[in-house]
Amino acid sequence: MLNEKYFSALNSFDSDSYFKLLVIVAGADGNICESELAFLQDQAKLMDYDLQAVLNKGLNLSDIKVQGISIVTKKIVIRDCISLAHIDGVYDKNESEKIQEIGKTLGIVPEDIDKINEWLLEYWAIIEKGEELLTA
Repeated sequence: MLNEKYFSALNSFDSDSYFKLLVIVAGADGNICESELAFLQDQAKLMDYDLQAVLNKGLNLSDIKVQGISIVTKKIVIRDCISLAHIDGVYDKNESEKIQEIGKTLGIVPEDIDKINEWLLEYWAIIEKGEELLTA
């Protein structure tokens, strides 16, 4: 179960840094594909965020001010960057390297990034199994 500490930490969520970092990862392979853009737009709609302003900027990792970003925001950024990188069906080297670079900038060790990736792969496998069970 999610605990009170988690929900209270979400109060310090930094949506601006979140979207800037997601856009950097989405563009890591040279372009933002349709499925990546749809993911970004869905997230922006949920958070009532002006994504277009971020998409129009040529962002670099050095543009992100990481001081003051909560650990929960940092790990959610990594989680969603990994999700975004997998969304087109190809988790390529450029995306992986960019996520590692973002993790380093945010102070997230590579082992934690790997754990988050493994957790997501396990989660998606469970979702897929459930879909198979329900539609068989």
